Amino acid sequence: MSGLGVGHMSIRSQFFLVLVTVFVVSLGLTLFWFNRQVNENIEGKLVSEARGICALLKVSQHECQSSQMTPVASHLRQSIEQISLNLGQGNVSIRYISATPLNSQNYGSASERETIAQFNHHLDLDESSKKIVASDGSELLRYAQVVHFGEDCRTCHDGVRSDHFVDAVMMVDMPINRDSAEKKTKIINLALIAGSGYLIAFLGLAALLNLTILRRLDRLTTAAQALTQGDYLKPFPVYSEDSHNQIDQLTATFLTMQRAIEKRELDLEKKHRQAYSMFHDHKSVMLLINPEDHTIVDVNQAAEQFYGFTKRELLQKSISEINLLPVDQVSAEMRDCMLGMKNYMQFSHRLSCGEIREVEVRSCPVEVDDAICLFMIVHDITEQKRAEIKVIKEHKFFQTVIDGIVDPIFVLGLNYKIKVANIAAKKLISKVGEPLVDQCCYEILMEKHLLCGEENDSCPLKIVLSTGRATTTIRHFDKSNKSYEISASPYVDDEGNVIGVIECFRDITQRLNVEKVLVENERKIHDLIHYDPLTRLPNRTALNDRLSQAIYWAKHQNRNVGLLCLDLDRFKKINDTLGHQAGDQVLQVISRRLQDSLRTGDTVSRVGGDDFFIVLENIDDEKNIDLVVGSILSALNKSIDLDGHEINITASVGVAIFPNHSDSPSDLMKFADIAMYSAKKQGGDIAVHYLDTMDERASEFLVMEAELKQAIAAEELYLQYQPQFDLKDNTLVGMEALVRWKHPIKGIVPPGDFIFLAEETGLIQPLGEWVLREACRQISQWIAEGLNVVPVAVNVSSLQMQKEGFIVVLDDALATSKVPAEYLELEITESTIMNRLDASVATLQAIRQRGLMVAIDDFGTGYSSLSYLKRFPLSKLKIDQSFVSDLPADDNDASIVTAIISMSQGLGLKVIAEGVETDEQKQFLIDRGCDQVQGFLYSRPLDAEEIKETYLLA
Repeated sequence: MSGLGVGHMSIRSQFFLVLVTVFVVSLGLTLFWFNRQVNENIEGKLVSEARGICALLKVSQHECQSSQMTPVASHLRQSIEQISLNLGQGNVSIRYISATPLNSQNYGSASERETIAQFNHHLDLDESSKKIVASDGSELLRYAQVVHFGEDCRTCHDGVRSDHFVDAVMMVDMPINRDSAEKKTKIINLALIAGSGYLIAFLGLAALLNLTILRRLDRLTTAAQALTQGDYLKPFPVYSEDSHNQIDQLTATFLTMQRAIEKRELDLEKKHRQAYSMFHDHKSVMLLINPEDHTIVDVNQAAEQFYGFTKRELLQKSISEINLLPVDQVSAEMRDCMLGMKNYMQFSHRLSCGEIREVEVRSCPVEVDDAICLFMIVHDITEQKRAEIKVIKEHKFFQTVIDGIVDPIFVLGLNYKIKVANIAAKKLISKVGEPLVDQCCYEILMEKHLLCGEENDSCPLKIVLSTGRATTTIRHFDKSNKSYEISASPYVDDEGNVIGVIECFRDITQRLNVEKVLVENERKIHDLIHYDPLTRLPNRTALNDRLSQAIYWAKHQNRNVGLLCLDLDRFKKINDTLGHQAGDQVLQVISRRLQDSLRTGDTVSRVGGDDFFIVLENIDDEKNIDLVVGSILSALNKSIDLDGHEINITASVGVAIFPNHSDSPSDLMKFADIAMYSAKKQGGDIAVHYLDTMDERASEFLVMEAELKQAIAAEELYLQYQPQFDLKDNTLVGMEALVRWKHPIKGIVPPGDFIFLAEETGLIQPLGEWVLREACRQISQWIAEGLNVVPVAVNVSSLQMQKEGFIVVLDDALATSKVPAEYLELEITESTIMNRLDASVATLQAIRQRGLMVAIDDFGTGYSSLSYLKRFPLSKLKIDQSFVSDLPADDNDASIVTAIISMSQGLGLKVIAEGVETDEQKQFLIDRGCDQVQGFLYSRPLDAEEIKETYLLA
């Protein structure tokens, strides 16, 4: 109970209770200690007096012993005893107790005899003192001191007993309470002094505690009480943040708690407002229902709009009035929802206008204002239900339609199970009267228990799922060796997701037989077209194809291709002398020797008469070409025995090399032919490499090359700009910078002439750098004039991209002109970035990091794939004008353009079409979702001033 009482006391009361207790205990302990000290002082004083008395007695005894009296006379005189009596005043008793008393008065009591025994037991003791109680009840201090006999005394006493060490004891009994008044006075004075001191100290301590702790606790308590009442504006007690004082730390902790509680209250209030706003402003229909009486507790605005009732009207209704189910069924459904047994239901709800709507309800119990309600989200699925009914009807119609088709048709699901089959399909597998739905296709059609293997069987379903496109394959199912063509196309749902495949079977046995004959005839025709009938060597047509392929792969592998043009020397003489039949035999021998002289992968072709072309692939060193040529000439120099005639053959060989001389197959053939004639002019039986001096056109190229170098230095070049427009609103979104050459004598030089020359001679690099810097300079000028500047696209050649310092040149052009990066776009061809794929990716990333846009120019003419495009940091694709020019009439071009636009949209890239010249082309591009266009339909290329006046001043 006392603990309970203290626990209910205030801290202030507890503090004062502790102080009073400490005060009382401290005062009591002080008085106890002082009383003990006083007693000890009194006892010490008495002992000193007793010790003095004993000393006087010893003096008297000594005087007696030093006299000439005999010991017996001394006793008779009792002079010592008399002295003792004289000293024993004031209730002081003094007497001798002898170990061997001769006088019975000195024998002593039992307690006194015990004192002698104690001294005998402890020989080191000379004196002792102790408190005793007298017969009258008074308290005495008994002091005892050892007395040793002199030589005279031992004469008698030793004669009596001589086995004791202590001869006698002098005892003095003194009353202790003799100084009690003085003791009482001292104790009272001390109590007053100590009590006053303790009282002052404890009162000061109480004041200090009240000032430093209790008042601050009171203020802290007041603030805490305000906090419990939600008053967060109440000033908080001042405290020191760096203090180690527990009150300051407690105050800081309370302040932190106050802020945390305030923040939490604000967060809760914010969440409450958000929840309220989410509920009432959400577009979905939401209701709160009392599960006990089914009344509507709250609704949002969407519910008012959906049901056609005001909120007030809805709150006066129960959900049973809206739901068409009987009340007991509604109760059962709500009970299941409250128990968590279900959270999804479908009902029919009646609107205010009387219309019945099919709804999907998702519900869960929630706590609102300390009450459990049923929260419902209502979705209108009327149209979905109607769509389901429509699907069922369409399925029946579909089944009726396909049953009227003579070809077997199967609809397969992703699990390889048959979903739909027509009558013809059932006849195919001889199961007209049996159900096929949900049976596996490989079990019914292939009579297998496992999926069709990918190695031996091409599964149409797998192909469609992997490619997303329709496919056609050939299968043999029955034992009559009939062949069926299976046309499989994706079976998609309303969202476009592939959910299966539709397979249509067609008996093509007869068609395959016809095609087999046609293929054989086609092979014969192909041989006639691509091979020389006499030597069975590839002809000129096949040569062009082989040479083009060799150049293509050499570009990717950074290798060379050698082309040899071989003409037999004086072969006409053989024909004229021995006849054409002999000449044909010689050509056949020469063909075999040429084939035997070549490496694996090289191609020899006869293009007519005694002219042969040889393609040498995968050349890493031009010296290897000379080795092959030497081997060929050595093989041809061997004589030929022809019906007894020994014929010696030599040949003239011209050599042209890719890429040294050209990357065009026709040019390489031309250059090799020119070199071959040069070899003939030198007497034949030799090989000559093509030189530029062998062709008149070479001199023209040299002149134009020098003039182009001069044009770059003499500022004969200038830029024109062709505007680019947004297809949606026809606004100007950019322009392409096009270089022009105004020759001082020839006038305007067509770009096709000098661009090709620049690429052939390597001048494309300084030319491209000039275009880049000039475009930046012009953009900077337009910006300085405050015009409405749009991004300018600049073409970048492959040589520029491959040069290591291209990024440095680009940075310098931007820095010199101070043009923001967003006003410059670089157009790069597909072949440029594909030649050195990894290096191109790094360069493009560096360009994009600087904020420039990157577009692929002439897209579609190269060989970019989706996998490659995903690696490049591009912003735009430009459709080449070769695909645009015949739109929309050319189906192939239309398909390519549509595919490019679709792919670009999938990659998140802008698409621009160049060369747009007709409204039909424009409309086609709009319909396909193209973003931008440029072409003569909108504007021809314009000078900088014309662009400024026409577009940039608006």
